[in-house]
Amino acid sequence: MQKHIDVIKHLPIFTEVDHISPIPLLPSLPKNKKWYLLPRDEENSYGKIIYPRDEGGFINSSSQNMCYILEDIIKIPRLAIYDYWRMFVIPFLESQIPRNIDIVVEKLFDRLPSLFDADLKNDLGGRSFVPAVTLNMSQQHQSTDLINLAKPTELFDPEAKAVTDLFFDDEQLFPAGKFGNPQKYLPILKSLGIKSVLTLNDIISRIDVIMTRKQTSNEELVHAKAFSLLKYIDDNWDRLTLMTNNLNNATLESILKAEWIPTVDKFGNKLFSKAEDCYCEKFKNLVCLTVPVLEYNLENNNFIDFFDWDVYPDVKTVLRQLKLCRDSVASQNERKSICITIYEYMNEISISQTPGESTNEELRFMIESLRNEPWILCGKSFHSSDKVVVNLPDQFQNNDSLIVKLPLEYYKFVDLFKKMGVRDRVGVKDLVEFIKSIVKEDKNRILDTREISNVIMILEQIARIRKDNRSEGNDNNTDELEGLLIPNDKNVLVNFREIYFDDMGSRFSDEEKSNYEIVHDSITQDITEKLGIQTLKGTVFGNYTKL
Repeated sequence: MQKHIDVIKHLPIFTEVDHISPIPLLPSLPKNKKWYLLPRDEENSYGKIIYPRDEGGFINSSSQNMCYILEDIIKIPRLAIYDYWRMFVIPFLESQIPRNIDIVVEKLFDRLPSLFDADLKNDLGGRSFVPAVTLNMSQQHQSTDLINLAKPTELFDPEAKAVTDLFFDDEQLFPAGKFGNPQKYLPILKSLGIKSVLTLNDIISRIDVIMTRKQTSNEELVHAKAFSLLKYIDDNWDRLTLMTNNLNNATLESILKAEWIPTVDKFGNKLFSKAEDCYCEKFKNLVCLTVPVLEYNLENNNFIDFFDWDVYPDVKTVLRQLKLCRDSVASQNERKSICITIYEYMNEISISQTPGESTNEELRFMIESLRNEPWILCGKSFHSSDKVVVNLPDQFQNNDSLIVKLPLEYYKFVDLFKKMGVRDRVGVKDLVEFIKSIVKEDKNRILDTREISNVIMILEQIARIRKDNRSEGNDNNTDELEGLLIPNDKNVLVNFREIYFDDMGSRFSDEEKSNYEIVHDSITQDITEKLGIQTLKGTVFGNYTKL
């Protein structure tokens, strides 16, 4: 029987699928070439045979008689549908020219729903057979003559906007032509692994692209893409890290250590920073003049913790911000916004003392760093702690005042300001300086009526303070009056140790009085006594008293 079968095999009565010339099965070239029959249901829908001819071939069994000879007599095996596609088609897809791939995939995708299993999915998803183009071309189902074949697992879903926004216009990472068709091909590609969401490895790849493109491409565009990527990570952090047990692994380290975070500096210039070198929007007013800032607040607490952005900036950085605000910020609104935020920060430090601790370390540092420094924004200018008081009489509040009133909006931080050296009210020395400031350098200037009234008002205030001190049982310090100026009868300010109150009246001639500096006639006996101003009577008769 075998001899008859061999005779039949030598007869040129067989036709290879996709060919028309009759051939014998023996002798086979190459030797040991194996022959197969297509699955019965695939004889008219296989598309194209791509199995290598030097390994085997398929014999046409379309006629009933030939089918009988091949199957029942010669015993050529007829493949099952799954085996045909799994072992005789898919492994050879990548080696084909695009036109042949197109023909085969058309038929394969028709069959896939009935063939699908995990092994086939993983195998086909990892083979480069899908033409890849840019997002715009994919969405318009366009292809190109310069075919770039990619694996489904390397491509991205052109319909997933949250993902597509992360790519540049020239990146060929989306399915071309009919493969982008949402009715047939795209759903199958999704089942084969085309991505509608990014993995951690995809994130790192996007960061690498940003790192490269920021050197050569449109910086504005790269900055925008980096921002979209950061927001995507923030929105998807828990999913991205769900399978990652160690958040310090090398993959995640790339997110931390690369200079890819889109920030701006104090001039508004766009930069790219490491996580450790910048802060988010929440801390902008505390640091924006000293370090780059991301103009966005992360929302995922785990991502915030990963970046270590749940910690406030250190006090040295914040005080440097305050000084830079004072020295370099011109906008009054920006100044005020920055300062109020910093005062809130300082206030939190001042109230976070350990029980029983008089002054915490950070508060001590603030006090020492800002001693004699103008740091309190009052109106349009900054003042040091010793030049600001909580309660300042209205008559002392003017643009030329050396002492200013603590603004009302800072009253919620009043305990902080007091700890930093701000006083409840003005002292005698402050008032002495007020009077000096009226004439400034021109000590012999004649004061007008309004200025004289202001000086008298200040002298009355000094007298009241000294009276109150005495009433409270406190000794008045004579030294605090050092440098006090008193207006004379010619409206010129004179040192209070060189001027006299006229209590002689007509008993002293005008000629005799001309040898003395006489106080202005608005200065009363009461003011004279409380300030210890010398009197003519005491000078002439030797019994004057200084308070």
